[in-house]
Amino acid sequence: MADECVEVPVGSNKNNYANVDLILDLAKRTKVDAVWVGWGHASENPLIPDALAEIEGITFLGPPASAMRALGDKISSTVVAQSAGVPCIKWSGSGITLPEGVVDVDEETYMRCCIKDLADCKQMAEKVGFPLMIKASEGGGGKGIRMVKSMEQIEDAYIQCCAEIPGSPIFLMTLATGCRHLEVQLLGDQEGGVISLKTRDCSVQRRHQKIIEEGPVLSVKDGALQHMEQSAVRLARLVGYQGVGTVEYLYEKATGNYYFLELNPRLQVEHPVTEMITEVNIPACMLMVGMGIPLHRMPDIRRLYGVDPTGVDRFNLDGQQVEAVCHTIAVRVTAENPDEGFRPTSGSIHTIDFKPSRTTWGYFSVAPPAGVHEFADSQFGHIFSSGPSREIARKGMVMALSQLRIKGEIRTTYEYVMNLLERPEFTNCDVSTAWLDGLLATNEQLSQPIPTVTVICGAIHKMSARLEKNNMEYLAFLQAGHAPRSDLLDMCFQEVLILNNIKYLVKGCKISSSCWDLELNGSHIRVETRILNDRGILVYLSGDSYVTSAQNDPNGLRVVVNGKTAQLSNDDDPCSLRTTVPGKLVRYLVNDGDFIESGHAYAEIEVMKMILQLKTNISGTVSIKGVAGTAVAAGKVLAQMTPLDASQIATPDEFTEPWPEFKHVPSYDSLGPESPTSSKSDVTSAKADMALAVQNAVKALRNICDGYQYPADVVECEISAALDVLQDAAKALNLLPILSPYIVDMPTDADNSPKDRLVFLLKHFLELFWQVEYPFDTVPEDIAVLGLCKDHAGDLPKVAAIMCAHRSNDKVTVVRHIISMVTNLKLSQDLKDTLEKISKLQNLRNNRVVLQSRQVLRYMNLAGFDEMKAQLKTLIVDGTAIRKILYMGKYTMRMIIALLKEEEETAVRKRIIELLVRRNYNTFDLNTIEIDENNTTSRARWSHRIHHSSHLSQSMGMPGSGTGNMSDMGAGDDGSTGMALANTEWGLMFIYRNVDDVLASFATDILNYMSTDKDLTSSPSVVEIMLTELEGGKLDPRLEELMTNNAEVLSTKTGCQRLTFRSGTRNFYTFRRVCQFKEDPVFRDVAPTLAWFMELSCLSNYTLEAYPLRGRGVRVYFGKEKPGIRQPPIPERDQDKCFFLRMLQVPTDTNAGFDINQGEELIAEAIQILEVAMADKRYKAMSNHLFISFIEQLVTVEAVENFVNACMQRYLSRFHELSLTHIELTWTTPDRKRVRMFIHNPLGQIPHVQTYYEETRSYKPVLVPAKGQGPVRPVVPHPLLSTVDRKRLAAQRLGTTYVYDWTETFEVAVKSLWKTVIDARNDVPDLAAARPEQVVRAQQLILDSNGTLVQQAASADVVQAGMVCWEYDLYLPTRYNPKTKAVSPKKVVVVANDITFESGSFAIEEDKVFNAACMLAKNKGLPLIYLACNSGARIGMAQEVKDVYKVMFMDPTKPEKGFEYLYLDEADYQRLSGQHSINAVPAKCPYTGVTHYRIKDVIGIQEGLGVENLSGSGLIAGQMSASYDAIPTLSLCSGRSVGIGAYLNRLSRRVVQVVGCPMLLTGAAALNTLLGKEVYTSNNQLGGTPVMSPNGVTHWEVTNDYKGIVCILKWLDMTPDRFPVGPKDWVPCQQPHFQTVLDPWDRDIEYMPQEGQITDPRLLITGTTVDGQFHRGLFDENSWHESLSKWATTVVAGRAKLGGLPVGVIAVETRTQEKILPADPADAASIATVRSQAGNVWFPDSARKTADCIQDFDKEGLPCFILANWRGFSGGQKDMFDEVLKFGASIVDNLRVYSQPIFVYLPPFGDLRGGAWVVVDYNINPECIEMYADETSHAGVLEPSGLVEVKYRDGEIVQTMHRIDDVCKSLVAQLKACAPEQKAELTKQLKARQEVLSPIYKSMAVQLASLHDTPGRMLAKGAIQGIVQWRSARRFFFQRLRRRLHELQMQKSLAKVDPGSTIQYRKGVIAHWCGGIKDDASFVQWCEDNAAAVEKKIWAVEQEFKIAELGNLFASGPQGGSVMVEVLRQYLANGGDKSEITKVLADFK
Repeated sequence: MADECVEVPVGSNKNNYANVDLILDLAKRTKVDAVWVGWGHASENPLIPDALAEIEGITFLGPPASAMRALGDKISSTVVAQSAGVPCIKWSGSGITLPEGVVDVDEETYMRCCIKDLADCKQMAEKVGFPLMIKASEGGGGKGIRMVKSMEQIEDAYIQCCAEIPGSPIFLMTLATGCRHLEVQLLGDQEGGVISLKTRDCSVQRRHQKIIEEGPVLSVKDGALQHMEQSAVRLARLVGYQGVGTVEYLYEKATGNYYFLELNPRLQVEHPVTEMITEVNIPACMLMVGMGIPLHRMPDIRRLYGVDPTGVDRFNLDGQQVEAVCHTIAVRVTAENPDEGFRPTSGSIHTIDFKPSRTTWGYFSVAPPAGVHEFADSQFGHIFSSGPSREIARKGMVMALSQLRIKGEIRTTYEYVMNLLERPEFTNCDVSTAWLDGLLATNEQLSQPIPTVTVICGAIHKMSARLEKNNMEYLAFLQAGHAPRSDLLDMCFQEVLILNNIKYLVKGCKISSSCWDLELNGSHIRVETRILNDRGILVYLSGDSYVTSAQNDPNGLRVVVNGKTAQLSNDDDPCSLRTTVPGKLVRYLVNDGDFIESGHAYAEIEVMKMILQLKTNISGTVSIKGVAGTAVAAGKVLAQMTPLDASQIATPDEFTEPWPEFKHVPSYDSLGPESPTSSKSDVTSAKADMALAVQNAVKALRNICDGYQYPADVVECEISAALDVLQDAAKALNLLPILSPYIVDMPTDADNSPKDRLVFLLKHFLELFWQVEYPFDTVPEDIAVLGLCKDHAGDLPKVAAIMCAHRSNDKVTVVRHIISMVTNLKLSQDLKDTLEKISKLQNLRNNRVVLQSRQVLRYMNLAGFDEMKAQLKTLIVDGTAIRKILYMGKYTMRMIIALLKEEEETAVRKRIIELLVRRNYNTFDLNTIEIDENNTTSRARWSHRIHHSSHLSQSMGMPGSGTGNMSDMGAGDDGSTGMALANTEWGLMFIYRNVDDVLASFATDILNYMSTDKDLTSSPSVVEIMLTELEGGKLDPRLEELMTNNAEVLSTKTGCQRLTFRSGTRNFYTFRRVCQFKEDPVFRDVAPTLAWFMELSCLSNYTLEAYPLRGRGVRVYFGKEKPGIRQPPIPERDQDKCFFLRMLQVPTDTNAGFDINQGEELIAEAIQILEVAMADKRYKAMSNHLFISFIEQLVTVEAVENFVNACMQRYLSRFHELSLTHIELTWTTPDRKRVRMFIHNPLGQIPHVQTYYEETRSYKPVLVPAKGQGPVRPVVPHPLLSTVDRKRLAAQRLGTTYVYDWTETFEVAVKSLWKTVIDARNDVPDLAAARPEQVVRAQQLILDSNGTLVQQAASADVVQAGMVCWEYDLYLPTRYNPKTKAVSPKKVVVVANDITFESGSFAIEEDKVFNAACMLAKNKGLPLIYLACNSGARIGMAQEVKDVYKVMFMDPTKPEKGFEYLYLDEADYQRLSGQHSINAVPAKCPYTGVTHYRIKDVIGIQEGLGVENLSGSGLIAGQMSASYDAIPTLSLCSGRSVGIGAYLNRLSRRVVQVVGCPMLLTGAAALNTLLGKEVYTSNNQLGGTPVMSPNGVTHWEVTNDYKGIVCILKWLDMTPDRFPVGPKDWVPCQQPHFQTVLDPWDRDIEYMPQEGQITDPRLLITGTTVDGQFHRGLFDENSWHESLSKWATTVVAGRAKLGGLPVGVIAVETRTQEKILPADPADAASIATVRSQAGNVWFPDSARKTADCIQDFDKEGLPCFILANWRGFSGGQKDMFDEVLKFGASIVDNLRVYSQPIFVYLPPFGDLRGGAWVVVDYNINPECIEMYADETSHAGVLEPSGLVEVKYRDGEIVQTMHRIDDVCKSLVAQLKACAPEQKAELTKQLKARQEVLSPIYKSMAVQLASLHDTPGRMLAKGAIQGIVQWRSARRFFFQRLRRRLHELQMQKSLAKVDPGSTIQYRKGVIAHWCGGIKDDASFVQWCEDNAAAVEKKIWAVEQEFKIAELGNLFASGPQGGSVMVEVLRQYLANGGDKSEITKVLADFK
């Protein structure tokens, strides 16, 4: 509405609205006509009207200064009022009056009414009397006013009033109790006219601040209102009042008396009340007064008095009463907390939703999003309701407030006020100014929503907020180009909610996009939600809906439910005293350490210009934590309480009840006892409405597959019920119309069959599973996520959705259930294609689904269960021999038991029972079986013997006598290990229907039958009771009671060793004699005949505990090392703790033979169980053991080996992660041999497999190697872990290889290379025999006393330091010499960290070893390999000081105040100073006077505590840098590499990094601490391969240590055998290596690139497959080893071999590449960017890569091939800034010093242009560089088109047309001879002809330019050394390379003996020696044939050089003579010619 707005300074009102100078300045600058200063602030300051009166043209809208002084001030107005006879209440100025007619209160009179100071205040209070009010005359709005009831409160109240209105005069006034606050609205004009505009009632107040106003006043004594109005008018006229004002009165209800309170000389915020009841526009009248218009001319006034509104005549304004037209009620909307006594609040406001009506309206001073700051008034809104009566107006206000919605950080009062309006006191108009404060004093709270509903809504809000925050964070990570933490996708949360001091623990799971499952104390409810536009939530619960919103505040969570507010409290420490509002801490009311009572104030805080007291709720001692005068935020701790009585601290009570019963809410109580909390799902409750049930079922399954998380205790039920519904519905319904909204691509055929419908549905979910899992199948999860981001760049939420679905384990459960349904319903053929896709998934997380799919596919065409059961019955009925049926092997216990249940004929039942017993005891020798049948039971009795060789366990310690028997189930109790002889046992089986039959027959039948043999010699020792009608479930407690009651009888009257109850095929409950016939939990659900095979007695070294987790055929035990077994003993924390998994593999129903898939499925189940066990924090397993026994099947060794190989390939890495170090398998072969296989996995990647036959020799069991190699092993219990084993496991837990396992890793890797080469080179029959038995010979080196590395036998026991060094001889297959048939060793120095020694940190000793290793490698000229896994420089503290130091506190009684220094007493000082551990100075204790010693320096006795380690790190850093210059160096980063370790990796310049093993300077946790927030989720974000590979630090990226070693071997294979170690030493040129794949050098290059075809440049190097045929490239097949593949991808670099000769290769990427610049998680503003880099161009990174690779190749002594195809350098601003020029120059620098042959070759169709040619030109290093080009390549300064633009412009092209084209020639000639009138036409024809010819002539020009760039011109100009056709390039370069190697070797030798010789001289000497041979092959042959002669010639040149130097020696005096004599002596000793010496001496003379 304003024409102009002017911003004013922020802050408190003294900076803006109360700043008089600012207001006047703005009025003058903006040239206003009038000033109205608002509601308060400066509106009562007379300085403004005084100042404006002096400014011409600006009117003040308000009373004159005189009237303001007289009545605007509370003190002056009261003096004037009582002088005018207006009733006034007793106050500090009572009795003081002015002379008649005087209205100005003089200073003296004024001060007589004021309070001068605190003492005066107390004295005046005695006169006025209590209760009273202390008031500031300039106060208002509840500020500067305090009620005081006693003298004790005077001081605080006085100080607070003074602080709230600084500088204001203070006065006292008697507190009138039970009074109403009534007001008279006045309006006066400039002519002296004053009228009353009715009255207002403002009695409802809190802290003397109005909250409800209404008018007109009702329920007062007759005539009282008229007197009030008349008094007010009289008083206003007396002082000459103008404008709008209000006279306030206190009205005593009891007496009807009234008292003047004050006059407000301004417009008040409640003025609309008066406007509505009088219909007078008061602001308009105020403006008219300012304009000088008298009252009688104001239209609204005339209308009010009933005269013509348009008239101008005067009328009587006095004595005429006007009636109100309505009743109006106003409610102030304030930012205050009614629950805390209307304490002001501040903060943001998100939403204000007010719905005005015909009778209600309102306004708000803020528009969301906005807020109320701490300097503002708390009121920000006002609502008005009018009606014909007060009751109608009240109801309208209640309705308006009930519909008001305000959301934000603030608290508001409107809900509380709505409650007040409904109270009878208000409706009866029976209120006073003390009414509301009285209610607050009683702490009466608002009615709150139902507590459980509040908790539900609060939980939904908190969980939804967490979910939204996590989703936003997840998407932010994706947008920044990072793979986020997967836990951000969690949808299950747990919240603690405290309501009314009751604590609720609620667990919630998001089960769909709009539904939550909430659990409270084991009970569940489902809550549907919908997010509203204003961010509120609509909650559907129990058939009711609730609109709820929530806002966090310092006290917790404020929840509004259907307009009612409840506060969920924080679970804070009540001893921490906090402020709940922001403001200024004015002062503390107590001192530090004071005792304070509960309920007393401890501090004052200023909030919104008000002083509030903060009180404590507990008694105790207070500790000050803040500083008075400072600003404090909400929630700030201001003080800490030490409670007097800890029991007084109120803690919330735990809510232990379940959710109350909500109607229509699914209960989860009907699942039976197996599920403690859950029930049938929603889908089953809706089966009556099948269509709805189908929809619910599909939605439930889809939600689970999409990653929504159902509670673990209901998800299985949900899935089963949903699938049941779908199966039923598919038969009855057409699913098309029902599911079209939920499933896309529904079939359109409405008549499809029930089977088709079900198939489609099942296929939908299977396909959905495959689509989600396929992107993650073969790549790590983080890489897959980034790939999905690339695929869905415009829809990142879809990536989050896919990832959410991928994480869901319940999705796997759905698919497994579906596949089971497919099998049961025989639908596998219909879903074959989908199942095949699933069966090919490789990710281990899906292994159970994959194996299940494979099994379904495998058994798809086999007979089903029912069919095979029918076959079995036929065999039994036909009388087929039982043994023959058993021998068939394909009929299982499940089928036999099923037949037994169905069969009723006695004869057939007996045969079934016999088959059952024999099948059950298949591995035992059974004699005749006796079978009895009667009406209630069946009984079988037999005897059996155990095969002597049937099981190893019989030798491992049986209970009792030590003899083996099956009845004790192989669980040794005494640990004996004697050999057991086979003995005979009796068995007994009873078959009953149910438990009732057992109870009825146990004493009369079972016990009687068991005890028939009195001497117990043939009493059954094994008893089984089968219950045919009992299907699974828990053990019936009646059976336990039965066994307890009969335990004594069984022990004394029978020979029973164990009694087993069984139901079905999987439920067994065994009661053993050794357990006093209590159930043995170790064997729960283990068939007794199979329990024997678990071999628990082999674990006698461990104390076993059954782990409460098992699977099908899998039992888990946690074993702890038994005390006393290990000698010497070790600390308990280091003793072995292992999980033992015992698996029994039995045939499936459909196949009795060995099944790899079924075995794999058991392995997968074991892994899943072990994952859960390892995650259980109660158990700390060091390693784990898996035992598998194949039972009831005959398996060949080859079949098990295939099974093991398949498992190792698939699960080896997972075994390693789970510390599954030992696997043991046992089975029986078809020739009845027992076999045992041990698989040991010490390295994590290379399993050791050993197979043995079990035999008995000399009555002792032994293990005989199956393949006849190795010693016979005795049978011993499972051994304890050795020291090395424990260290190995510790290293593996850190993600690395144990230091003493590196050698074996090298050995395995070399053997693997040999195997590959032997298989590939079958053309070399002697190759296998040539392989040494020991392919790696390692010699450990240790430091001797002189610091020199000396040889030491390799042993883990030699622990000198955390650094280990070896010298290796590696016998690589490429070192095989076909001529000698021998393998020469590749020597290398290896140094490695021992991560198990001081965490692999670097200290002095480690630095010494590393330094010595570098020196050794350089001295011997050997490559140096650093195997890095470390923790950086070692840190430590002097323990001897740490144990004894003392502290000098500032105040010994209060150590929390701090300390001055640390010191030692006399004795400790003398001891430690003598050890040179500390430096200290004497000091006297100020408290005792005793001399002690203040510590200045802690030096420490022990070395390696701090800075010395950094010094040592500097030493080895320099040494590694020097090593790179001298020898090939390489680092393998395994585990982690920190600080100096990371620097060493980089300084080696060649780094192999294992994925997941970071190089760090500072860890993620430390950085997060530094940044103060969780920024980095893992160390891999800082130094993992995603960082180090793209930035060029990491050369090779591998997935594990073994592959890292393989990578190292490939690199080592490229390096020469030795390197220069002295100035006269040189590296002989390498001979071609033995090729791992036969690839002759004398062949054509088969891969031929095509012109214009953009392909991978690597194909030039390696070749490729074309039309099924492999076309080989330039270099040897399988020799390419690329490095730095992820950095600077526009250049390709690596190493290869050419005819067996190692070379470095640099090629150019011709395709456009993308460079990803990642975002930094620490920078919220950074985002990942992708920059395209064109092919054939050098960028800064690729130029740097080229330069670095050239340098690396040179240091490795490798020749270099550069396949040059660059168009130039990228010269844009960014690339120039990124130093492309510098890195381009580095290429020149490194080529200039290159010491090996370099061949720059322009490949087919390659281009080399401009600066790109310059930096690789052969003139940079003519001794080493040669340039060649293919005949199709080109080179030049510019591209042909660019050259044409500069040197063949359009004009010249036109001239060429005129020269060549006949038409143009003719037209030009005609133009020269034509008449003027013909010229235009001819010119037009010529131009047309030129336009036609222009394209072709431009092409001709480009062709001409291109012909300047041909290889022929390059050769003619000497720019290249030759043209080499691509097809024959391999032959040429092989021979040329060999020649150049020989030439350079000779040239280097000549340069060393004659440093002053030139290149041309050296070339001439070599040419002279060889006779000028030009052919490369001939030259090489000459060099090899004349190697000795060449060496002599070089020696001769050296001697000539030395003789030539003799003359110089003569000239240098006596010293030169002595040197000369020594040279001559050596010369002659080596056969030198004396005549030469004589000649030199003669010449000198």
